Order: sequence, then structure tokens, then C-alpha cells
Amino acid sequence: MNGLIGKKVTHKSRTALRELIWRGPSGYDTYYWYHSKSIARHPSPNYLPPEKVYWLDDYSYAPTNLKECVGQTVYTSDLTDSDLKVDLFKTKDVFGDNDTGISIKYPGVELHLDKLTSYIGMGVGQVDYNGQTYYVDADSESTDIVPYNTIRSSGVVQSSCKPTDKSNVVLKHGQQVLTSDLWEYINPENGQETDYSYSNKKDKWYVDNL
Repeated sequence: MNGLIGKKVTHKSRTALRELIWRGPSGYDTYYWYHSKSIARHPSPNYLPPEKVYWLDDYSYAPTNLKECVGQTVYTSDLTDSDLKVDLFKTKDVFGDNDTGISIKYPGVELHLDKLTSYIGMGVGQVDYNGQTYYVDADSESTDIVPYNTIRSSGVVQSSCKPTDKSNVVLKHGQQVLTSDLWEYINPENGQETDYSYSNKKDKWYVDNL
């Protein structure tokens, strides 16, 4: 069966590579691969006993698209950063060289989607941010706003919420969080990142100082 090697993690106080092995309906087994001097002299992998991986059903799903979010909260895209800022404009011309009303450089920042409109055939969202009305790129090919604040990819969850803030987490539709995932919380106010891992033994998330 195929295995997926993830990023380096700290497991039982040792640096390791985490591997997920799909076992069918029973879920995944997790293996932690690590190096030592003995392995360097005799290159054969050692691993710690497998740890069961479970689905966590604690989080709400986001709507499937922005049309379902009109009148609700939306979020700056998970691609947002200091190089790919979300620009909020004072007019519908969000694709020109108009002066930007404000720029946001962190993912998962909340905005209220008042309505969806268009400009020269391109999708535009009218949003409320801090009590002011702005316009933002909401075209299906390049949208700067999304229905979710949490997304999972290759064993890593990126979110503007801590995993313990269950009522505030809005997971991308159709995705699922696993107990083996690394949860990267990015503070939407300052961009500071904190990593969390899940303890099956204690049945809770904890800060993981990788």
C-alpha cells in the first residue's frame, strides 16, 4: 500500500519524518521514521510503533461557493501574504490601477459579503470591513475571498483559528481533519504562526514547538 511521507515533526522528543499508510475503511496507520548514529553506520530504517489516525468531526463545513455566502462572513484567501495582499477598493474597478482603499496581508481575515456583482464581466464582491464598504476581486478564477478560514493539504491544516476554537473554525467544504495533522494557526491580526499537534492519549490539541 502506498505511503505518504510528510514534513519533519517532533515525536517523543525526537526529529522524525511522519508517514501515513492507508489501511482502507479502518483509516490510516502512522509511522515515525528517524535517524541515529547506528542507522548512519548500518543504513536500515527504524520506526516507532504505528499510531492510529482518526477523523475529527468537531468542525463546521463552509458553503461550497461564494454565492451561498451572500449576507454572511467570508475570509481573505489562504494564499494571502505580504507578497499577495488582498486589496479592498472604493469602487467596482478592482482590476484597474485605482487607488486601493486598504490592503490586507494575512489569510483568514473576516469580511462581511454584502453582495456579489460584476465589472467588465469579472466577478466583484461588495464587502463590509471595519464598518466601511469596499469592493474586492471575487472572480471565480482569481478570487481574493473564500467561504472558509481553514484548509487542509498534505497533512497540514492552515487556519486563522486555533484548533480548540471549534465554534469559529470553518473548514473548506469536503475536507476532513485527521489526528495526525499538523495544525498551523496564523493569527489574522499579526500573522504570527503557532503549530499544534493532536495527542490521542490525552484526546486534545497541544502547542507543538517544532
